[in-house]
Amino acid sequence: MDYESKIFMIYTCTDFDDGITKGSLGEQMKKLFSSLVADIENDEFDDEDINVKTQWGYTLLMLAAYHEEEDLVDRLILKGADIDVQDSSSFKTTALMIAVQKGNLKCVELLVKAVNLTKPGGRIV
Repeated sequence: MDYESKIFMIYTCTDFDDGITKGSLGEQMKKLFSSLVADIENDEFDDEDINVKTQWGYTLLMLAAYHEEEDLVDRLILKGADIDVQDSSSFKTTALMIAVQKGNLKCVELLVKAVNLTKPGGRIV
């Protein structure tokens, strides 16, 4: 399965209302996320693919933050994912906003450090 197909599957299987992925669907999601981590490690997709968006403007980084996939968030940042991408909603949500909403401090820390490293005069706090 190619990169865009994996992202599409993750997006369509995500219940953004309650954030719960149950049963075998949850196991399939874990396998997809693990597969994407392996894809990144093996450099099996083009760098521009890393920021591909779903129909609603979600990137894999946003979906990884939503599902609290810290390892994938870290790998995507290291690979060069654009942390400033906004979704298509009126809120213009970013991966950092999603991580804050989910209360995942590790994802928040990874994203804040990435913001500080990629901005002029940025520094790790």
